[in-house]
Amino acid sequence: MRRIITGCLTVLTTLAVVALTAAPAGAEPSGSQASAPAGAERATVEQMPRPETAPQVTVRTSAYFADCPQSAGYCTYDSGWEYYDGSCQARTQLAWWRGSNTVSIQVHVYSPFLFAACRVYSTPQFATTFNFTVSGGSFYAMACSATDPTCSNYQIWSYFDNSGLHPFFVPYVYAISAAHTKA
Repeated sequence: MRRIITGCLTVLTTLAVVALTAAPAGAEPSGSQASAPAGAERATVEQMPRPETAPQVTVRTSAYFADCPQSAGYCTYDSGWEYYDGSCQARTQLAWWRGSNTVSIQVHVYSPFLFAACRVYSTPQFATTFNFTVSGGSFYAMACSATDPTCSNYQIWSYFDNSGLHPFFVPYVYAISAAHTKA
């Protein structure tokens, strides 16, 4: 048994040394690389076209937290209108009662598109004195397209959650916020 373990360690050590010394940093890998046709030049990363704008971020965490002093029994937060997923807009209004650990949340969604709906999740976030944020449950909201006759392109979805966050963290919360995520 000892011989098998020693043999395995030797093989692993050899593989690690080969992997670390196989090619200098920045060298191109060899092997099963497709070769360019004769006479064709290969483009480098610097020559590749770059997009004019950065890709759209699908997760948007609010830039600020609303103060929620540990002595306060009731705290509120309003994200204001935020853009996500192109031109979709979302707004979260949140109220949290520390004593009962309950959350009342309204998620507003607006779709400016003629033929596309906007969907979002809003997640309450609680900043703690442990220097990290605890998230509550996610709440879904949707607004139809501007031309959809079955529903409006501006919707308000209301929720009431009887367990805002894990009870252990309740006395340590000092600020609240909400994150919008594309659904």
